[in-house]
Amino acid sequence: MNKGLTVIICTAIICASGATVAICYKFIGAGEDMYDGTVVQPMQQVMSWPKKVALGIKDLFQAKVTISNSSVSLQQEDIAELALLKRKTLCYTKYESRYLGGYAALIIRGEFVVKAGYDLNKGCNITFDEKDRTVRIVLPQPQILSIETVSQSIFHRQDDFLKQLQPDEVATAYEQNGETARREAVELGVTEEAEARMQERVKDIFRGIAEKVVVNDSVIEIPQYGNDEIIAK
Repeated sequence: MNKGLTVIICTAIICASGATVAICYKFIGAGEDMYDGTVVQPMQQVMSWPKKVALGIKDLFQAKVTISNSSVSLQQEDIAELALLKRKTLCYTKYESRYLGGYAALIIRGEFVVKAGYDLNKGCNITFDEKDRTVRIVLPQPQILSIETVSQSIFHRQDDFLKQLQPDEVATAYEQNGETARREAVELGVTEEAEARMQERVKDIFRGIAEKVVVNDSVIEIPQYGNDEIIAK
């Protein structure tokens, strides 16, 4: 056998199942037609299912994760909150005060940014069952995480001779405006909307990985990719 330059040529083939397979041919020596064919499995097929689940959890919570048996833990330094909704709200609050027949009033106009989601400091438990391809996530109930004051101003003020508003009363009116903003945000359903967004994110992230994800008491059936979608990806 003549010894010569070894040339390796690789090509990629998309199988009917949608998986991409790389085939490498190694030609040995000049003018010879000898080769050995090596099938290289794609990373997605080689990766274990628990590892895929861990990557999905990492993407969902934007945090480093650790796998232990059939559970996934978020790294302690990354545990804080999962904000899923941010909304601007405009709030008007009327404050009234009376003294010896006198009357004074304020209307405060406030603009706020409401953030809703999950406070992960309250606990988070994630387990998986490889046999039935199910992921279970236990979270605290969704809540308003913060309300940021963008601006507050006096929209209307009324004083009379017997009653004039004092600085501490004006401060109270501003404080009540912030409380009203929180109450109205709850009434508008921002926590329910945050929960719905969580379910949509779960569907997107775990599509093609899990068949079912249970978040607290909500069972989320995960749509799977069809062959045409796998090839397109």
